Amino acid sequence: ASGIVCYTFVVWCATTLGLGWQVLWYAILASSTGLFTWTGSLLAVAAVGLGLRFVAIQSHSRID
Repeated sequence: ASGIVCYTFVVWCATTLGLGWQVLWYAILASSTGLFTWTGSLLAVAAVGLGLRFVAIQSHSRID
């Protein structure tokens, strides 16, 4: 669930600063200069996957 919050924050910052899709380019630059690590990226992907799983579970309606 924290991955969804993180992506929402990134999108909000990108629109506020007027970066648009250039925020992806800045992420690529950050990863090439060593600001992002494989461990952090793996944890982010795991958090997003877990968040999507929680959203899928919560949005599934149970009819008894």
